Amino acid sequence: MAIIARPLTAAAFAPYGQVLEAEGHDPARHDFAARLASARLFARPNLAFMRMRLGTRPVLARALERHPGSSQAFVPMGGTRYLVLVVAKLPTGDPDLATITAFVASGEQAINYDMDVWHHPMVPLAGPGAFAMLRWDERDKMDTLWHHLAQPLEIQIPD
Repeated sequence: MAIIARPLTAAAFAPYGQVLEAEGHDPARHDFAARLASARLFARPNLAFMRMRLGTRPVLARALERHPGSSQAFVPMGGTRYLVLVVAKLPTGDPDLATITAFVASGEQAINYDMDVWHHPMVPLAGPGAFAMLRWDERDKMDTLWHHLAQPLEIQIPD
C-alpha cells in the first residue's frame, strides 16, 4: 500500500499539532504559536540541532515514534522541504495504521507535534536538511517510544 503525501496545511495538521509559518511579507510576531508542553516533572527542555541526509524516493516508513510526556517542535533551518507523517492513536495507545497521513512541508513551515502523537522521523526531501528541535527529555526510555512496522509503508512524494 502506498501513501501519497499532500501539501502541509494548518487545518489538515490540526488534529496532531500546529504548523508555524509566516504569512505575507509584513513584520509580525505571533506569541504562543504552539502548544509546547511537558508532563514529566524532571524533564528538561532539549533544544537540539540536527543535520540529516536527503531521504530516498520513495520513502519507506519502517517505524513510528511518539513522545508521551512532551510536545516536539521542528524548525527547518536550511529551507528544505521535508516529510511529515502522522498517525492517530488507538485506545490501546498503539498507532491506528488506517489513519496514516503524509504531508510535504515547505522549508518555510515549522511544525509542533502535540504530546503523545505518533509520527515518523524527519526526512528531508530536497537536499540535506538542518533543523532545530525542541522537546523535553529525561534521557531515559520514556523520552521516545517506538513502534516498528511489520512491513514498510511506501510514501510517494509528488514533485
